[in-house]
Amino acid sequence: NGTITHFLAVKIDDTERKRAEEQLKLYTAKLERSNTIKDSLIGELQELKKKLEVSAKTDPLTGLNNRRGMMEKVDYEKLRFDRSKRPFAFIIGDIDHFKKINDTYGHDAGDFILCQVAHHFKDTLRGQDTICRWGGEEFFVLLPETDLNGAILLAEKLRARIEKEIFEHNNHTLRITMSFGLSIFDESYQDIDACIKRADECLYKAKASGRNRVVSCEEA
Repeated sequence: NGTITHFLAVKIDDTERKRAEEQLKLYTAKLERSNTIKDSLIGELQELKKKLEVSAKTDPLTGLNNRRGMMEKVDYEKLRFDRSKRPFAFIIGDIDHFKKINDTYGHDAGDFILCQVAHHFKDTLRGQDTICRWGGEEFFVLLPETDLNGAILLAEKLRARIEKEIFEHNNHTLRITMSFGLSIFDESYQDIDACIKRADECLYKAKASGRNRVVSCEEA
């Protein structure tokens, strides 16, 4: 008769659904933040890895290559030689009477001299050359695509520059000289270790002959 006698209601309790939606939003936000943090950490780890790789091949005092870094360059140069057959040269230089500097003026002065020598080496040699602190007061130079005459000229240029330089440290004037030995890696001499040893023997002869001189594998 058009008269309402009852009401029928169907009700759904969506409290749990809303709670789940809020939790989903919260977890999504946390995941986005964690992904951002993850990406940042990955970037930092990659950068740290690069720094560790560099530091493992670098002398901390002079900033030059260390022995490990140098030998990687030598191995690469050997591969290039296998293709091109172009010779390359090794120079080993040693600061004369370096112990006297440490004993007289202290190890700070010795470290200063090592850094200054490294600077003069970098400033004198060519862009393609590689320099390393071989150990103690010894420096090692790799000269790509260089014959004997070219190596002698570069070694003599280094020797003369170091000899004429005046170093000032803590109100002390220091003068030093260096001795050099060099060898050539070419088709007649194709063993890396033997070639390095040959340069070291030339250095020993330069020391024994009065120091402040260059001795090549042809003279030794």
